[in-house]
Amino acid sequence: MSVQRLLHWFDRIAVMNAGQILQVGTPEAVFRKPYSEFVANFVGVENLFKGKSVNDTDTGIAYIDVNGILIVSTSCKSGDVFISIRPEDILVATERIETSARNTYRGEITEIIDWGAIMRIEVDVGISFAVVITKRSFEDLALREGMLVYITFKASAVHVF
Repeated sequence: MSVQRLLHWFDRIAVMNAGQILQVGTPEAVFRKPYSEFVANFVGVENLFKGKSVNDTDTGIAYIDVNGILIVSTSCKSGDVFISIRPEDILVATERIETSARNTYRGEITEIIDWGAIMRIEVDVGISFAVVITKRSFEDLALREGMLVYITFKASAVHVF
């Protein structure tokens, strides 16, 4: 077997549970777009929620109700779904910003974890979101626990499965 062919296989991973392969793909694909709740939990996905999705066939947009919070997605799945939003795909601001992103929520910072060059922030908007920003952005915004902020993310950043 050629080295190129071997490297092709090394570029892919498989997640198994109880002897069954649940997902095969590149590490990035499995990590960013898991196919199931088990895979999402296994690879440590944050911002993993269960909700009910309704599609607007005229616009191609899905509206997902997660505990009363309406999240907009570009997915075409409807019914009971899981969604995930990567923490680094979420913007945080001290005031509401005008943007093309369809998801903006006001909430309270409930936890701040210093990871050195980056900061992990928990924001409760009725459901809790993990947000990751640079330490410089954190300092520029003068963020602190208990502060009210806005989080924003694009509909295309919502992975639905």
